[in-house]
Amino acid sequence: HVRFHEFYVDKQDSAAAATIFEQWSRLPIDERPTLQVLTHQTAAFFLKLLNENGLRCPDDVSVLTNVESFACRVTSPPLSVLSLDEAKHGELAAETLIDHLKNHTPLASREIDVPLKRIDRQSVGEPPTTVQSMR
Repeated sequence: HVRFHEFYVDKQDSAAAATIFEQWSRLPIDERPTLQVLTHQTAAFFLKLLNENGLRCPDDVSVLTNVESFACRVTSPPLSVLSLDEAKHGELAAETLIDHLKNHTPLASREIDVPLKRIDRQSVGEPPTTVQSMR
């Protein structure tokens, strides 16, 4: 089970993390997703809430983010990242624009393969066999 939540305004990140944590923690232990995929800011707050409630990442739940940032390196544990390869994404966009300008090809939506960049840190582990009950 993977839940992905997008929140772009920093002041919303702690509220988003609180909502996600509350929903996750209210589920019966055997029904809880073992992975949360969150923005880097929301993930940092989610890790704080885990710690405050006596839970540990990745022992109780893994956390993955979609954007590499300074926050990913300084959280405890450091956050693992799975994101678009920004350089390749930019290269493909430039190639599309150049092709359009040179050959007058239409700029239409199309499906392209953009590689993902994976940075393994310490926030993703094996799925837990049991999760501590909330205090």
